[in-house]
Amino acid sequence: VGSMAFEKYPLIFIESRQRSSRRQLRSKKTEEKEQRTVLDYILSCLQLPENRNMVDLSRAWAALVVLPHIRPVIKEHILPAVTSFTEYLFAAVDKEQQNKGILFVSCQAVSTLLSLSDSLEILHLLPEEHVKKLVCTFPSEPSALILADLYYTRLGLCGYKEHLSQENLMELFSKLQSNISSSVSKVRLLTVRILSHFDTLLPTSTEDVGSGEQQSVFAILLQAELVPASVNDYREKLLHLRKLRHDTVQSLIPEGPLQEVPLRYLLGMLYINFSPLWDPVIE
Repeated sequence: VGSMAFEKYPLIFIESRQRSSRRQLRSKKTEEKEQRTVLDYILSCLQLPENRNMVDLSRAWAALVVLPHIRPVIKEHILPAVTSFTEYLFAAVDKEQQNKGILFVSCQAVSTLLSLSDSLEILHLLPEEHVKKLVCTFPSEPSALILADLYYTRLGLCGYKEHLSQENLMELFSKLQSNISSSVSKVRLLTVRILSHFDTLLPTSTEDVGSGEQQSVFAILLQAELVPASVNDYREKLLHLRKLRHDTVQSLIPEGPLQEVPLRYLLGMLYINFSPLWDPVIE
């Protein structure tokens, strides 16, 4: 979900020749007035009022959706405006902890920021601490999980390993672990995706040393979750779920709280309304 490539559909706004010739005929007084471009109007939707309290976020959300597609792209104008608005949203979330609308728009703001920024800019534009705090405050909100998945996917693709360490994994896991057994498939998928971006210290066994086939328990969960529970596909799903048998999976999990991950996920599978899965999962 969160790792989908950013598809851009260029909306090119250029001045036509006819309009250019008309402007040359205008009086000097009229020429002194600066003409607003489409980009100027869209960025104005992100400007905060003097009291820094934006009641209606619908226009701002629409502006964030459109911005990555506007051409020509003037990043020196766009990035400061989007970054400032994103900071405002994160601050607003801290104050209004139950406003799901702000979370929804925050997710779009981060998506827009990621689609416009270069790889090396992202940690400067949006510090990792802000994202971690948000997802730890709202661990079961889909908007917060999508936002975190987008962000950590970018960190993984850019090779920021220091922010995807085992220590950070355990900090997030303490807040997200209940999502692994959630009855909501979207929450399960996003949670497993987020956790799979982090480094997991795999115990080494004599059988697997040098085989290169070891994978983290979160990678197994992600493979299982991506397969739909349907008549055509449930056998493939069972193949992945069988890898979570206690005698098989224990060698892939380090000591500590992560030992509960397979059991939590299997309990979540019992919420799926597809009875052919239940008996194998219980077994």
